[in-house]
Amino acid sequence: MSGVNRVVMLGPSHFVACQGLVLPGVGGLETPLGDVAVDETATATVLLNPLVGENPEVHRREHSLEVQLPFLQVVAPGVPVVPMLTGDVDAVAGADVVQEVLDEKTLLLVSSDLSHYHDAASARRLDSETVAAIERLESRSHSISLCGATIGSRSSICATLPTPPEPPTGSSATAVSPSEIEAT
Repeated sequence: MSGVNRVVMLGPSHFVACQGLVLPGVGGLETPLGDVAVDETATATVLLNPLVGENPEVHRREHSLEVQLPFLQVVAPGVPVVPMLTGDVDAVAGADVVQEVLDEKTLLLVSSDLSHYHDAASARRLDSETVAAIERLESRSHSISLCGATIGSRSSICATLPTPPEPPTGSSATAVSPSEIEAT
């Protein structure tokens, strides 16, 4: 992942009900592979938005972002992150916050559990419908099902879909669909 100098991470808050987007309020995140730095400049920028707050307790037990960190350490070593958990937040307002720190050198990582409260056949069907809706950029689709519930405003995925950012002029940035990731 050469050329990436920041990773903005979004994931759902499973254990603590919260409003808006929540940062951990720490300078680094500990993993078995070592610490991952939190991007202080980008954090300061998004904290200017009233939808964003800091609360280490919201992050303490949460796994939606934590499980992504070792992968990032392997594919983008040394790249700082902006780890935001999504609470109750309007998708368009959430996307506006994310846009504040996106540029041609920023990777946007959106974490989701998809379904895990269903039998295997139902989970495969729901997950396939969800992936298809995401690929079609349908932010308000009733097909998007995460963590056993149909999506409403609390979705980190929906916060990224209403107005996907256009790469800056002259940028080599490209979008990667879930099916392209599966193929690798």
